[in-house]
Amino acid sequence: FYMENKKTPIIVLSVLLVLFIIAFIYLYAGPYKKTVTELKQANTQLTDLKNQIKETPQKQEAKKEKKLIATLHFYSGDIQLTSSGIETLKSIQSTLQQNKDKLIIIEGHTDDIGLSSFLKEKYPSNMELSTYRAINVAKFIEKKLNIDPERIVITGYSKYRPIADNSTKEGRKKNRRVEIYLAEKE
Repeated sequence: FYMENKKTPIIVLSVLLVLFIIAFIYLYAGPYKKTVTELKQANTQLTDLKNQIKETPQKQEAKKEKKLIATLHFYSGDIQLTSSGIETLKSIQSTLQQNKDKLIIIEGHTDDIGLSSFLKEKYPSNMELSTYRAINVAKFIEKKLNIDPERIVITGYSKYRPIADNSTKEGRKKNRRVEIYLAEKE
């Protein structure tokens, strides 16, 4: 093979390199391209699964049409119903009785003030305090308003779902509450 030009070996090597690259791409790019497509599909499926997992029981409960029918307020560190709380419960008795196909969701809440050592003997934390508030309301609804306890769902949220600013006395007063909802049964 006679070479008139000194650049010929470089050109030949370049052509061979290009042919090698083309052969490499041909042999390996096809499967790689398929793998990329499969990875994109798997990523889409993973995203869909993540969105389904984000549907926590709390979010699923919130998706049920939940209608607030009453809010009761409590004194600091107390679970006892106030006279206005009792009147509010009596005022919703007919609503509770007329909606026998609905769940009664009772959610207890507190402000963010820590409990005194005296209260900690009764309620180790605001979580228990909020739950006992809800239980006390549930007992009243069951015993005094004659509502089937199988319809009642109790939850305590402690200080974690405030509706007002806990840095003010008025805000803390609003957060010490029990909310009563009607919701569809599952």
